[in-house]
Amino acid sequence: MLSFGKYKGQSISDIYQRDQSYLEWLLDQPWFQLKFKQQHRIVTETLKDIRPVYETNSDTTIIYTDGACKHNGAKTTRRVRAGCGVHFSHKNKERLEDISTKFPLDNPTNNRAELYAIYLALKTCFDNDVTKDILIYTDSDYAMKCITAWYPQWVKQNDISNKKNIDLLQMIETLQTRVDVKYMHIRSHTGLSDPHSLGNERADYLATACLR
Repeated sequence: MLSFGKYKGQSISDIYQRDQSYLEWLLDQPWFQLKFKQQHRIVTETLKDIRPVYETNSDTTIIYTDGACKHNGAKTTRRVRAGCGVHFSHKNKERLEDISTKFPLDNPTNNRAELYAIYLALKTCFDNDVTKDILIYTDSDYAMKCITAWYPQWVKQNDISNKKNIDLLQMIETLQTRVDVKYMHIRSHTGLSDPHSLGNERADYLATACLR
């Protein structure tokens, strides 16, 4: 049972059913483990099967990606514009420039922009010989599931035809085979000042700045 926050007094299992991303966000907060060790242990145990815990070190390249789309889902595609943002943490040993660019492919949508931002992150790393210990944070649950669960299953079942955004997933897969990369899902627009919230906020700014 949580002893603080918006779900104070509720069991962690109930919170998991209602708002899994909140528990994922909690695990990213340094104060949670320091102040609430027992609750941190229970949340970690609850999420262990769906959220692996990755250790980072001074050699880890940390990246935040985001996508944005104006008039997302509009019937008239002439009005639709999408942007992609990639923020490379200033703590990275290898300094890479942030990216803010319009989505260049057909059928711009928010989901496609999210995937293309991840592709850009991987391509930039590969082009700069950063190929080991890459950790990409995204606030897109869709992108996470596509890359880590759905696409591998489609390939295994030989069933990639007529799948949405398969072009982007194949682009990502091509680069994934050449680098050591892991993905983590984070909450968006938290308004907080922890490193992940700030990194996500910066990626969001980069994704929208190119559309102004």
